[in-house]
Amino acid sequence: MSNPRISKGLTRDQIVAAAVMLTRRQGLEGWSLRGVSECVGVYPGAVFHHLGGGRDVLVAAVVDDIAARILLVPARGTGWREYVRRLGEMGWGVLRQCPGVAWHIARNAASGHLPQPMGARLVAVLTEAGFGERAETTALQVIRVLCLFIAGLDELPGVDPAALERLWAADLALFLAGLDAVEGARARPGEPGITE
Repeated sequence: MSNPRISKGLTRDQIVAAAVMLTRRQGLEGWSLRGVSECVGVYPGAVFHHLGGGRDVLVAAVVDDIAARILLVPARGTGWREYVRRLGEMGWGVLRQCPGVAWHIARNAASGHLPQPMGARLVAVLTEAGFGERAETTALQVIRVLCLFIAGLDELPGVDPAALERLWAADLALFLAGLDAVEGARARPGEPGITE
């Protein structure tokens, strides 16, 4: 008789999907490999085997999976500021449902890792707007700061959802005003700009 806790037929995608579900329920730091293995009905060793590593590998896969859901396609004629505003709104909509993920994206951006496809699209928008070789560095800064704002709101458990929405709107407005101020400085030749 076969043992249903053996990993026959189990895929990496199923494991990541279970971990994403647990992240929505418990936050990124609220689950273990054992909890994920229970969700997919296998022994923890089978999860480790399918991932090629432990919890850190699964956390990276979960963060990448959730970040990939922030799918804002640039519209023709949309300026970079409007794109960043809309990216922030979409990011808030996705990341507020997955506590802890925004912090990981911010930390990764600080280390030079742009989440995809969000990062590539932002770089393209910034390049088209004239940021040139600074587009990637600027994209890293934008994603890092937006995610730090969201991560800060993750740390406010028990706050009324409407109050969180107002806080996020105020944070986003403050960030965009800061970009406008920095953009003014960047426009003057020889002065430091958004990425200096």
